[in-house]
Amino acid sequence: MNPSEPNRLAALREKAAAARERAKQDPFWQRPGWVAAEARIRSVFATLGDAPFSPDAITSAATQLCIPFDFVLLRNPWRSNPAGKGTKAFEDLSEAELFDSVFEEHPPAPGPLWFMPDDCFDFRREPYLARGESLREFALNGPCSLHHDVLFIWTETPRVSLIHHEGCYTHIFLPDEPVIREAQS
Repeated sequence: MNPSEPNRLAALREKAAAARERAKQDPFWQRPGWVAAEARIRSVFATLGDAPFSPDAITSAATQLCIPFDFVLLRNPWRSNPAGKGTKAFEDLSEAELFDSVFEEHPPAPGPLWFMPDDCFDFRREPYLARGESLREFALNGPCSLHHDVLFIWTETPRVSLIHHEGCYTHIFLPDEPVIREAQS
C-alpha cells in the first residue's frame, strides 16, 4: 500500500461526510418523494447507514446481508471484456429493447414502486411513483434514459431491481423484512 493511501482515504471519507451533511440541509432532499423512497430503501438495507443510496451502495448492502444476486452483463464494447448477453451493444439497444432484456426473466412485480433514474439525482427531480403492471409504458414514455443508473424500488414487494450505467443489471429479491433486520442484529 502506498504510504499516503491512508491519508488520502481519510480525506475522501471526510469530504463525503461533509457532502452528506450539506445534502441533509438542502430542502430538496426533504421533498415527500425523496423522503418516502429513502425510507423504503433504508428499511430493507439498514446497512447503508448514512451512505447515499446508489446501485453500488445497494449491491454492497445486499452482499453484506448475504442476499444472493447476480449481475447480468450486456454486450458492451468499451469494457475490458465486451462479452455479454445479446447481440447488440448496450448503448445500441433502444429503450424498449433494454427494458425488455432487463425484465425478460423477472417481469416487474405488480404494485407501487419508486422509479429512480439518474435524472432524479442529476436534475434534482423527485423519484417517480409508478406501478409495476404499467412500468414498461411509464419508463418508455418518460423523459428519462434507461442507459444510465436506474433504481426500481418496490414499496410492497421485497424487491429492488437496478440497471447500472456500465451495461449490466440485477434483480435483488429480498427475504421477508424481519429476516433482514434479524441478520443485522
